[in-house]
Amino acid sequence: LPTFGILMLLLAGSICTYSALGFLIFNPDSSEATQFFNTYGSSIWNMLMVLNGSNWPVPMIPAFDYNRSYCLYFYIYIVILGWGLLNLILGFVYGFFQEEQVLINKRAEAIWKQ
Repeated sequence: LPTFGILMLLLAGSICTYSALGFLIFNPDSSEATQFFNTYGSSIWNMLMVLNGSNWPVPMIPAFDYNRSYCLYFYIYIVILGWGLLNLILGFVYGFFQEEQVLINKRAEAIWKQ
């Protein structure tokens, strides 16, 4: 389980880093910053919403209207964390599940042999 813990820390650190980056990148006077990145906590919350796909274009639209290159911030975030790191975590969870399933099958065979 230490590998899974390291992956979860990496995920949390990546979300916090991207939230801090968004908090610093977006102009504090823009509608993007006042709506979605006004505090560090709200920026973490909005980046979690972007990561899980729940209404993810909503934080991006004001930034996109202000400067079209800001959409790269969100696309890189989705590619690295959403498609990369979350799939890696899912692979480890599936591997742990398979190991546990093998142990359950061995215990069931031992019970049936008695």
